[in-house]
Amino acid sequence: MNILITGATGFLGQTFLAELLKALNAEGSVYVLTRSGISITDRRIKPLKGSLETVAQFSAEIRNCDYVFHLAANAAFGNDFDYDSVNYRPTVDLLQILKGSPRLKNFIFTSTIGAVDRAPGDDCSKPLIVLSKPSPTSLYGQSKLKAEHAIIESGLPYTILRPTWVYGKAMRTASHINKFIAMVLEKNPVAHIKLPGMVSLIHVKDLAMALVRCIGNDKIINKIYFAETESLSLGDIFKIIYTKIHGREPFQIPMPSFKFLVGKLHARVPITVSNLFVNYLWARDEDFRKDFELENITRFKVSVQDVIETNIHICGYWVITGANSGIGLALAHELHEHGKKLILIDKDTDNLEPLNRHVIVKTDLSDRSQLVELCRKVSEYRIYCFVNNAGVGFKKSQQNISLDEIEKTIAVNVQAPVLMVKLLQDNLLANQSVIITIASSIAYNPLPYMGLYAASKAFLSIWSESITYELRKTNKVISISPSGTLTGFQKSAGVKVLNDGKGLLSSADVARQIIKASSGRRPVVIIGASTKLMLLVCKLFPRALNILFWGKLFEKYR
Repeated sequence: MNILITGATGFLGQTFLAELLKALNAEGSVYVLTRSGISITDRRIKPLKGSLETVAQFSAEIRNCDYVFHLAANAAFGNDFDYDSVNYRPTVDLLQILKGSPRLKNFIFTSTIGAVDRAPGDDCSKPLIVLSKPSPTSLYGQSKLKAEHAIIESGLPYTILRPTWVYGKAMRTASHINKFIAMVLEKNPVAHIKLPGMVSLIHVKDLAMALVRCIGNDKIINKIYFAETESLSLGDIFKIIYTKIHGREPFQIPMPSFKFLVGKLHARVPITVSNLFVNYLWARDEDFRKDFELENITRFKVSVQDVIETNIHICGYWVITGANSGIGLALAHELHEHGKKLILIDKDTDNLEPLNRHVIVKTDLSDRSQLVELCRKVSEYRIYCFVNNAGVGFKKSQQNISLDEIEKTIAVNVQAPVLMVKLLQDNLLANQSVIITIASSIAYNPLPYMGLYAASKAFLSIWSESITYELRKTNKVISISPSGTLTGFQKSAGVKVLNDGKGLLSSADVARQIIKASSGRRPVVIIGASTKLMLLVCKLFPRALNILFWGKLFEKYR
């Protein structure tokens, strides 16, 4: 028996492939279409290195298959992508290749509940069934429905599965249940509202087992199914997650369903809003469990722990540059006490010895080659939060600062943060990582005698605020500007410390504020009440007077 799988390296594909290899005998081949290779070394696996767009180059192998499992898709719900290019046109290409195939026993396609949605006149009082009229509201759902029609019209034997909410171990960071877990961990008040809208779910292992049972199963030929095993209200989903994480049930405020209103108007409001109040994503298909012989169903109340344990908030790493001293070291110790996983980076690492159970990387960020190698190493880990903290500065006039000091300031303070975010881009986007840049309160004013340092921090602040908008759909980007903080920076930069540092913030306090800001919503955080007041006052000064004020202040006292 020969089998083709597209999307074998995805969330569902990996689970399905593992279950399939258990069920198959020693003979036959499993062709796996993949862009980047596959880690499983089973000799039955035959990688086809390519993409859906170039699938025609493997026509001979595809025609030699008894079963084709077409799982690959862009599964991100929405309207901001050319979904046809991934979800529809490659499906048509596969069908064209398979026409006239003497071996094909079944073409199995994973569609989505989004290919159906609710018709405008549907009040959502009854579950969706296979006979429900499809009315997809998103380009994603429309692309999947077009693929379904192409499969049905091809004349090939087929089985179409429309999964509801699929959940399980190592699911995508942006997926529904992972977002709910993040909301509970971040103490979002939504977890304390008993939202009435009901959704249907299926554990990834149950869906994978259903796919395995497509082989040799004549009952499912030329049929469509909703892949669902249980249905829960959103309020109950939050309650289960909260209880698993905190060991106690949350207090929840009952929320009216507003069915009389939302049931009539859901076509005019986003699905994410409708589903809070009515059973928009509720589906039922008794034939699914019967025809695929799914008897021991995995229940959400038990198996959500799989998702919690692999949620990026739990198992993701905090990456901190400049971790050997000052704010970076205080942040590392604070996070260590919270049980977080850390990747600690600095050119000196002697102070990090007590934290040696974490990943410690000795790197000079001013060296481009070392920085590139560093990012290659860091890319191997799932990043929850990336903290651009490393910085250098020199209290010197324009006449006295050396070329080496200029180059080092720009390399560490400006170039390294930008390059690292770029080099780690795929990791940061995939994990929807928090990106924190430590600027400074002096980023908002000129600072004679430390002009280059102040300018570098101003650059970081403006750059961070700019990409806050650019990455708003995937990442939380935060610029944090602490007031003067007592660290080793003053000594290394040649800045005077007055009154033994009284009036300066402590590194530990700033570290705690950074952690708090990481789960907040503000893109710009200024730490220190006195600085906020001074910045406000300085805005009232004419620019020339502002320069004079800071020049005299720094010249005399610093």
